[in-house]
Parts: sequence; C-alpha cells; structure tokens
Amino acid sequence: MCTCTLDRALPCRPPTHVCTSLCSAASASQLAELIAAEAGCFDSVNVSHALSRLAKAAQASSGAAGARALRSSVLLPSAQLLLAQLPRVVGDFDAWDATLSLWSLGWLRLQDAAAIRALCRRARALVATFRPADCAMAVAGFARLGTADTQLLQVVPHVLMAQLDKVRQSACTRMPAQVVPGFLTCVAVHT
Repeated sequence: MCTCTLDRALPCRPPTHVCTSLCSAASASQLAELIAAEAGCFDSVNVSHALSRLAKAAQASSGAAGARALRSSVLLPSAQLLLAQLPRVVGDFDAWDATLSLWSLGWLRLQDAAAIRALCRRARALVATFRPADCAMAVAGFARLGTADTQLLQVVPHVLMAQLDKVRQSACTRMPAQVVPGFLTCVAVHT
C-alpha cells in the first residue's frame, strides 16, 4: 500500500485504483487504514467519496454500542486527515463532491468552520450546475450541523422549481420530499 505524503515522496496509485480500494473497504477500520496510508494521494473525487464512506459508517453505527468509541477513535481522526487535503482538492470539486462533503460533515457532526466555509464557497461557485440531489445533500448537511450558508439556501427553491418541469412525475413527488425537511430545519435555525 502506498504511504505517500503531501510532498509526494513516493508515487501515488491512480485515482481509479484508490476509488476501488475505498469501495472495497469492508469495515470502518479498513477504511481508516486506507485513508491513513493514502490520503495525501487522494484526488477530489476520492476525498469526497472517503468522507461519505466515513459518514455512512457513522450512520450505520449510530445508536449501536461502541458508536461513540468508533466515532472518536476511527471516524473523526480519518475525517481530519481528509479535511487536511481539502485546500489541495476543493477547487476541483464539482457540485456533487461539495454537497456530498457537506452532508458527510453533518453525519460526522464535524464542526470544522474552515472546511464548511471552503465547501460552501466552492458550492456557491457551482450553483449553476446544481441538481435537486445537490440541494438535498447540502440542506441535510446544514440541518445536521446546525448551520447554513444563506446564499446556498436561497438557491434551493430556484433549483427545485426549475427542475419541476424537467423531471418525470414520479421523481417530482420524491424530490421535494427529500429536500423540504432539511430546508425547513435550516430556515428555522437561521431566522
């Protein structure tokens, strides 16, 4: 396994190989080992994907015995390693990477103000490419974090309204249901 660092003293594996390893990590511990060994090699997609895998591990363990220990000893240290890569990769994030990362921070309950600002700044630059799924991820992350970016929240209704005419009827009924609860939570917190 690559043990590269930020200075790239050793060659990194191609991003697609890293992505395959992220997908095949069978446990939070295996995921943490991969992140510890190769985080300095991760590209933008790998950073957001790894954050989401950590968040899903937090989701799966919530309420379980040992969840607090898993969060403090495995998930949060791994997330911190990934957030250290953010300045290097955030400029390459697409809308999905930025909003998925916000959602992930929410599930990890990781109140890293600098990371949230960087992700929101990048997301604001990409609002023209937002889809309803991006809105859902952003507002869900904001709701769990208890914070919000006013400019991003203002975009959500516009994206939803623009999409209502474009999507199939079955998707229309699900889309607002995915976004509205988080949106209302964010609005209530910040008014």
